[in-house]
Amino acid sequence: LLIDKNGQVLIDTEGTAEGKDYSNEEFFRNSLINKVFMKPIYSDKDTAKLLISAPVVLNKEVIGIYAAYFDIEKIGMKFFSYEVGKNRYSYIVDKNGTILYHPDRQRIGTKVENELINNIINRVNTGKMITETSGIYEYRGTKKYMAFKYMKDTDWLVIVAQDLTELYAVSRNITFISVFVLLLFLILATKLGINFSKTITNPLTNLMNAMKSAEEGKLDEEFIYTDNDEFGSLSKTYNGMIKKLRSNYEELEALYEELTATEEELRAQYDTLIESEEQLRISEERYRIALEAGKNGIFEWNITKDELFISEQFEMLVGYSFKGIKMKELIDTIVVEEDKNILVQSFNEHINGNTKCLECEVRINTGYGTTRWMFVKGRLINGYMAEQKILAGSLMDITERKEYEEDIKYLAYYDPLTDLPNRRYFIEELEKELNEVEIKGIKKAVFLLDLDNFKKVNDSLGHDKGDELLRKVSTILKGHIDENVFIARFGGDEFLILIKHFEEIKQLKKIAKSIIEDLKDGIDVLGKNIYTTTSIGIALIPDDGKTVRDIIKNADTAMYKAKAEGKNKYMFFKSDMIDELEKKIEIEKTLVECLNNRGFKLVYQPQIDSNTGEVHAFEALIRIKDKFISPAEFIPVAEETGLIVDIGYYVVEEAAIQIREWLDKGIEVRPIGVNVSAVQLRDEHFVEKVKQAIDKYKISPELIKVEITESALMENSERNIKIIKELKEIGIKIAIDDFGTGYSSLNYLTYIPADYIKLDKSFIDKMFAVDGKKQVLDGVTFLAHQLNLKVVVEGIEDRDQFKYLKSKGCDYMQGYLFSKPVEKEEAERIISFIFEV
Repeated sequence: LLIDKNGQVLIDTEGTAEGKDYSNEEFFRNSLINKVFMKPIYSDKDTAKLLISAPVVLNKEVIGIYAAYFDIEKIGMKFFSYEVGKNRYSYIVDKNGTILYHPDRQRIGTKVENELINNIINRVNTGKMITETSGIYEYRGTKKYMAFKYMKDTDWLVIVAQDLTELYAVSRNITFISVFVLLLFLILATKLGINFSKTITNPLTNLMNAMKSAEEGKLDEEFIYTDNDEFGSLSKTYNGMIKKLRSNYEELEALYEELTATEEELRAQYDTLIESEEQLRISEERYRIALEAGKNGIFEWNITKDELFISEQFEMLVGYSFKGIKMKELIDTIVVEEDKNILVQSFNEHINGNTKCLECEVRINTGYGTTRWMFVKGRLINGYMAEQKILAGSLMDITERKEYEEDIKYLAYYDPLTDLPNRRYFIEELEKELNEVEIKGIKKAVFLLDLDNFKKVNDSLGHDKGDELLRKVSTILKGHIDENVFIARFGGDEFLILIKHFEEIKQLKKIAKSIIEDLKDGIDVLGKNIYTTTSIGIALIPDDGKTVRDIIKNADTAMYKAKAEGKNKYMFFKSDMIDELEKKIEIEKTLVECLNNRGFKLVYQPQIDSNTGEVHAFEALIRIKDKFISPAEFIPVAEETGLIVDIGYYVVEEAAIQIREWLDKGIEVRPIGVNVSAVQLRDEHFVEKVKQAIDKYKISPELIKVEITESALMENSERNIKIIKELKEIGIKIAIDDFGTGYSSLNYLTYIPADYIKLDKSFIDKMFAVDGKKQVLDGVTFLAHQLNLKVVVEGIEDRDQFKYLKSKGCDYMQGYLFSKPVEKEEAERIISFIFEV
């Protein structure tokens, strides 16, 4: 079929489908997106076809589809229905585990139920190099032997399965034949013994009696034997000899020597029989080992003669064909250099009687171009008369088991995201190094790295980019690994570095600076350049701790100090950092207690109308009731611990309660501004909870003013602008706080639906400190008014500043020039107060 891109058939070689519409067919949809599609189609019990479709591409654009049906029987699939025995069959599975061909047509198109095959498919899909193997599995209560081959060109697995009972039947037949042959041998031997007795033993007995008489000197007694055979001739000869003996004693002595020679020949035949029995015993031992080995390779090494026998399965396992090879030559040919000594030592230990059997695991270089793990097992079989030493054994491929063991070890000791050692591996390595410190007194160090603002990347860009950033950072850190530097991922965005030896502190500083420098230029993460920095804490060993717990804890303390000092730097641990950490912990404890017991209070600082002197609004500021801990101390701790979210909602509710209280008193209430942190904005329930507080206390939304810092606003601008719009829809006023303290963008003022911008005190002080910079302030005020934004100036303490700012049109002033933050009673008193302007 030749089909256009709309699904209409243009050409059909059989003339039955022209003009048909295939636009909804699975093969058409797959090929239309530039994919090759292949699937077996079974129309009835006798017909099986393979559908293959492919895109027709011109200038990188799919302009049509070519599709063809192939008779499966004619392309070799019939081979896989070939059966050997009653319960042997073949089938094909694709990489998705779907059965493409099976003698049982009901199974075609279903998922394979063979757990062994599913494990192999998983390994193929994860890039494992698998060509062929075999094994035993249980399917619906029947044990089966399975062998498969992976066809790389089609991504198919060709599988042959056979009931295990049929394989065992072969062994039983061999055993039956061996027993039958043995019984036949015994019957023949018995019959031969009887005949021997009749034809040989009895005449010999008579002859011996005659000889005994001759020995006793009765030379007149003859050997009587009448049959016309060898003994008849012997009788005549003996009698003739007796007659001669009567005349010549020397002839009798010659006859005696002849009989002695005959006895020696019989003894030699007896020894030969004993040796044959020994060979039979060795063969039986070989057979037993062969039964134990199953699909394993068999070898037998005659150590005395240095002769080596190897089975065909042995040669198949190693991928070589050997003729007349010696054991040493074999080891040199196939065993990996590092493992040769292991095998030779195991041989010697067993041969010398130190082990009951030979057992070892070694790697071999196969003739297939791969390296495989093999389990070698064997034992000594003493040869005839203990004159020969024979070592018989087997070779088993255990590569898959070793790979599983490596996978388990990897999961236990490595971080799957970054491929770096994990926390467990690092701790074990550090414990080893601590033992060396005690013994040799070598100085060591531990770095603890934490990426700055990593949570923002996850929250704003998504966890996929966060994970990719961690992988890229890990790659950068791996560039510092050498025999002296051990790096692990500690968890989250934290990494640990163990410096196993240093002489001077400047070596550690050089490493820390190098890591910080490597991260400064930004990292490409899925097409987006992300700038990230790191804070590093360094603990020295043994100065800063002698246990794993103390060392990591102190490095962590130094890292948090580096963050507190502005981030993107390194800090060495100092004992006084513990005091700071304990103080933070105490503050955190106090904040939790205040949330549980309403231990906070609000104070209010008025914002004054520049033209009238009236109170325009209040800013609500939080304080701790019974303890003097400044906001500059507890607010950073609250943000760091996440308690700022609950504290923020506490402030919103307290402000709503205060507004309700003043309304109930009949006071003309002014709006109250509440500060919202970046952490609080990340809470998906933020808008809903603010609305709940307004509804609960039945106040007008216009009496609540939300103040958001420009840095928090720009952290995730798209989402935060959506939040502002939702607040505006409720009727809440919006103020952009701390304007001018960061990398302020006048452009974003054009699309943020705010009502106020608040110029920070530090920004105002800078404008007044340097001549010529007041024009910047003039421009900000002018632009704000053009955008219908009111300008609020914070931190006014100087009347000259106030007059200048008023002259430039700044709408509202806030600062100690008018009032410090006051309790609610004082705020209530000054609501109607007119300040001098």
